[in-house]
Amino acid sequence: MAEPKRSGASVGRKVIFVIVALLVVGFGSMMTIQTVSQHEAMLEIMYNESVEKTEMLSTAVQPGFIAMDGASVEKEFRKITDKEGSQLASLIAANPGGDAIGTYQSETLRQHDLPALVEPYLEQIENKEVVSFISEDAVIVAAPITKYSKRRDEDQYRGMLVTAWSLDRVNAEVKQAVIIQVALAAAILVVLLGATWIVLRNQILTPMVKINGAMRSLVDGDLVVDVPGVGRNDEIGEMASSVEIFKENAKRVAQLDREREQERERAEAKRREAMVGLAGRFEQTVMGVVDGVSGASGEMQQVAQTMVAAVQQNEAGSQAVVAAVEQANHSVETVASAAEELAVSIRDISARVNETSNITANASTEAVRVNEMVQGLDVSAQKVGEVVQIIQAIAEQTNLLALNATIEAARAGDAGKGFAVVANEVKNLANQTARATEDISAQISGIQGSTQEAVGAIEGITSIIANLNEIATEVAAAVEEQGQATTEISNSVQQAVQSTQEVTNHIHEMREAARQTGEAAHQVLGASDKLNSQSGTLRGEVGNFLDEVRAS
Repeated sequence: MAEPKRSGASVGRKVIFVIVALLVVGFGSMMTIQTVSQHEAMLEIMYNESVEKTEMLSTAVQPGFIAMDGASVEKEFRKITDKEGSQLASLIAANPGGDAIGTYQSETLRQHDLPALVEPYLEQIENKEVVSFISEDAVIVAAPITKYSKRRDEDQYRGMLVTAWSLDRVNAEVKQAVIIQVALAAAILVVLLGATWIVLRNQILTPMVKINGAMRSLVDGDLVVDVPGVGRNDEIGEMASSVEIFKENAKRVAQLDREREQERERAEAKRREAMVGLAGRFEQTVMGVVDGVSGASGEMQQVAQTMVAAVQQNEAGSQAVVAAVEQANHSVETVASAAEELAVSIRDISARVNETSNITANASTEAVRVNEMVQGLDVSAQKVGEVVQIIQAIAEQTNLLALNATIEAARAGDAGKGFAVVANEVKNLANQTARATEDISAQISGIQGSTQEAVGAIEGITSIIANLNEIATEVAAAVEEQGQATTEISNSVQQAVQSTQEVTNHIHEMREAARQTGEAAHQVLGASDKLNSQSGTLRGEVGNFLDEVRAS
């Protein structure tokens, strides 16, 4: 592992800096206090000596002042100024008027303007008080000169003696002492710093560096490195013990990491195995579903195509049924017209039979004409038989069409239920029409038999003229029954017309339902195509997903 970059000074340097700062501040403070104290003490000594010497000198020059003898005054202060190392810088002896009796200015020391310095204190001096103070570089002392009396308060003021005592020697001595003290303090400081450095290096810095190296080795993964200082009973020992605990914890963490990595590898292998198994089961399940969906979509497509074909076939069949129904409707209308004509003919026959009854008396004369009428009746009966055959054929055709419509309705399912009901009604109506035509056929057969009998009777008109009235009555009754049957046929035919119209309407509805079914079949066909395409896409996506799962 790379060594981390240090962002500042080391701990040793910081400790040395703090110790040096403390020592310098401490020694500086002590030296300052000592220097100030020494300087003040020396000033005080110098001050006291200056005052004492000035007072003694004022006493010595008193006779000269009284005698106003300047030479005597100078002789006295020369005793002081002529001494080697004298610190008297300036002197003036002045009378009360301020005139100088004697003066002195040192050639080596700084001179002072004594009159100006003591001018603020003249009143005190005249009051025979000693004035003393320290100027910038000298002690100024002003002592009054008096003439002694028996009583001190009666002493006469005769002048003043002002002296200036230089402080150069004191300042030089203080400076010299400061230099000596600074040198001594520096030497002591160096010794202390050296001793401190040795102690710090041996007792703190070197063990800390070794402990730091051990910690870096631990960080680099060396878990067998020895931690120095473990047996010490100071803070370094506690730090080393902490690093030792860190090493033991690192060992346990490394062991846990190895176990965790092994467990992770086992879990990864199990997960991969489970994923492969899951992918296999998923493939079997989903692909089975996809194949089922694809097969169902194919079957749906086939069913939809079948439905489309069936709808198209149903459309064609419905068109044929419509045409057949329209033809049947036309035929039924024709039957209705024929039935109406038959009814008219029967009414005519009834009228003729009545007329025959009325003219039975003239039967002989009208026999020929009756014979002709009977012949005509036979022809009409044959025509009616033909019409009945036509009606029966129409009924059979209608029954067949109804059967076909029922089959088509069954094929159409729910959409053809209503049409099936109508087809059943048409079938029933056709059956009724068939039965009616059978009755009509029977009646026609009876009429034909009657006409044959009438022909035979006409041939034997002479022998059976007496029975003509009875026969005419029977014929009238038969004609009346025939009229009723003809009316029923006409009504049935009208109902058949209505039924065929309803069949036509239902067939149109069936064609509309077939069209909608065709549209739905086309939609189902499109949906099946789309479902088939999506099932293929789903199969591809599932395959890609399974490939990714197996690869993970």
